[in-house]
Amino acid sequence: MKGKNSPQLQKKTWQTTGTIWGISLLLTFILFELMGKVLLSSLVPSANVGNGFTTPDSVGFHQIAVKQAEIIRQSGWRAWTAFPENHFPAGYASAIYVLFGTHQETLWGFQAALHATNTLLVFLILNTVFPRFPAWVGSAYYLVYPASLEFTYNLHKDIFFSMGCFLLLWAFLQISPQDKKSFRPWAGTGWIILATVLIKLSRPYVYPLLYLLALLVPLKVFLGNGKEQVRKSIFTAVLVLFSIWVMDKITQDIPSRLVNEANLNKEGEVILTKESEVNSTKESEVNSTKESAQRNFSKLERLFKSYQHAREGFNHTEGRSRVDHEFVPKDLREFIFYIPRSLQIGLFSPWPSEWGTPGSSTSATMWKKLLFVYGPLNYIAMGLLLVALVAGPKRIEIGIIVLFCLFVIAFFSLIVSNVGALNRFRNPPYLLLVATGIAWAIYQLIGARNSYPFSNLVTRPTVKKS
Repeated sequence: MKGKNSPQLQKKTWQTTGTIWGISLLLTFILFELMGKVLLSSLVPSANVGNGFTTPDSVGFHQIAVKQAEIIRQSGWRAWTAFPENHFPAGYASAIYVLFGTHQETLWGFQAALHATNTLLVFLILNTVFPRFPAWVGSAYYLVYPASLEFTYNLHKDIFFSMGCFLLLWAFLQISPQDKKSFRPWAGTGWIILATVLIKLSRPYVYPLLYLLALLVPLKVFLGNGKEQVRKSIFTAVLVLFSIWVMDKITQDIPSRLVNEANLNKEGEVILTKESEVNSTKESEVNSTKESAQRNFSKLERLFKSYQHAREGFNHTEGRSRVDHEFVPKDLREFIFYIPRSLQIGLFSPWPSEWGTPGSSTSATMWKKLLFVYGPLNYIAMGLLLVALVAGPKRIEIGIIVLFCLFVIAFFSLIVSNVGALNRFRNPPYLLLVATGIAWAIYQLIGARNSYPFSNLVTRPTVKKS
């Protein structure tokens, strides 16, 4: 009988993950080619807002990247910076442009590889709960989901943030033991460090949330193994929190300003509405008069203030999909009481009444029309996920995934009052929830069978009821 850690089984696991990544890469690149050379060039050319992109901010990042690439060619790599004009996507793209030229296909290749990696991470997360075939079906939904493809096709920081989120959750699940013999507190530490770096590079203002998310690890240790595991729970919590704290200190020079990506015009220049300029002036006056008082604020209060100002900025963005844009929390208490409403918006918007309505751009209008197909599927998957939490095996593991996703969705829904922007920000945890619901449904449909489709890629681990 092959052991759990036998070389043969490990080799098969690597072969399986490599196959899934390779298939995902091929499919993603084909879809990118269809989007760029068929959809945007022939079928819907109006969706191309410039340089082959469908979003104005991607055009801005591209132009910044082209400028930095030219400077690097003239002055050498010493001129390279990861954050030209405070935008990481531009720094990442500029390196590609220098090495491989400013070609759309080259960028597609790198973006497709990153999207395939994210798809593999979704598969690995789901495979900790379900057998491989249901996990692959759930991850395939993430792979082909139109919004996910668009965000990856365009030049955005979303793809790195998605990778950081998925890698962090997968590392958490790797650390959490299934029994006394498999306690592996160091197993996911390296992945946690890499995940925190990716999150800090893409959306550093999310970093404080990681301290709260890290508590899910000892929670799973405790719930999954009983009170005798209290010491291991405490040790795991200290280890994970310490790793996050160390990386926070190491990467503290990374820009942490919440940049409103919606405020990039078609020329790629950062613009501000008149209202936000007025608010900025008022805030600076108030800050100058109360500077001494703010020194006594706790870190939590200062953090709240920064998120409050960020919501004010999103409240003044232009667009047709603003929701609750009059709401600005006056204190932390109002922020907390708004969480249920924020989850409602984060989980169920855009509402069915908005499906098919004109968007702020051609691509947004196309996406809203596709919601007639994907919207009901997402709602059904959410309902199935609720059933999975109430009945069936692996409730603890599914619960940890759900809590992780809900924390991240609530965080962005509290700050972002524009549904169009929120759809991009919440995309990783939202689609992971949907993919989990789909995987659970597939497992329930065929879980009792002796064989699965593609049985050479499938193993059927024993599912132990929680």
